[in-house]
Amino acid sequence: MTTDSKSRGPALATFCLAAFLAAGGVTTPAMTRSAQKPGSASLPLDVENAQIVRLEHLWLHALDRGNIAEINRILAAGFRRPAPSAGRFITKAQLLAYYRKHWPVRPAGTRTRFAQLDVQFYGDVAIARGILTTRNSQGNLLRKSLFTDVFVRRQGHWQAVSAQENMVPNH
Repeated sequence: MTTDSKSRGPALATFCLAAFLAAGGVTTPAMTRSAQKPGSASLPLDVENAQIVRLEHLWLHALDRGNIAEINRILAAGFRRPAPSAGRFITKAQLLAYYRKHWPVRPAGTRTRFAQLDVQFYGDVAIARGILTTRNSQGNLLRKSLFTDVFVRRQGHWQAVSAQENMVPNH
């Protein structure tokens, strides 16, 4: 993320979260916080949730639009994800290089949305788990997947360090 959410204040972050929820982007939020260490310097829960939810929406939007620059900002330098078909883990650089060569073109009228998004915090680590659905222009379900994204807060900014997505067969 290139802007500092702290400088915009909790009210804006809360507004952003409310806007996402009102727009129907997240239909069943269940956001919780794990016990926090005494004296830990963190933002209020609603602000941190808004930051992670915003990153998830930015990431999904970037994937829909082919915005590699935005994905590059969201992923930390040490980002790694499993590539089961290759039987190994791939780095941020490898993932971005793959996207540059093989950007998936989505059929016109398809839309991917969060059917569920849950965020849990463990100090400077946030885990987002959810369900993504892709539907065609007639509303038919084309694809459903479960995902887990791991974010780390460094110098006040959240970035993804790992991600995994699994297709749900016979949706």
